[in-house]
Amino acid sequence: MLGATTLWPVIGAARTVSPVFTLEDVDLVSQWLRECLELHPECSIGEPRLPTRVLFVGSGNQDPYLYESQREIAQYTALSHCWGDPRHPPLRTTVACLSARKKSIPLHELPPTFVDSVLLTRKLGIKYL
Repeated sequence: MLGATTLWPVIGAARTVSPVFTLEDVDLVSQWLRECLELHPECSIGEPRLPTRVLFVGSGNQDPYLYESQREIAQYTALSHCWGDPRHPPLRTTVACLSARKKSIPLHELPPTFVDSVLLTRKLGIKYL
């Protein structure tokens, strides 16, 4: 079996994290991000362009909202997740709610994984998810 260092040598070996990761551990994530950008030329191969649609995460108590980018250059985080049980569909943006989502998406309407991602993105000082 091929190990991570064989497939992705730039990533290297995994590091141990606490089984209970909280948003207070954001310093660790910030350190990894800094190391990645400063020490891995492969990770900083140019300015990232925003995807067509992202969440503007805002700050403090501001609700995030859907932002349709012009593909401008900006940092963003990405969330990879399982959509879950089809009997309980997640929050979706449709034509009917698109204009409302561009104004606000109340945090309490988002699934916990999305809320955590919004909060972590804010703590990292990044505006988009």
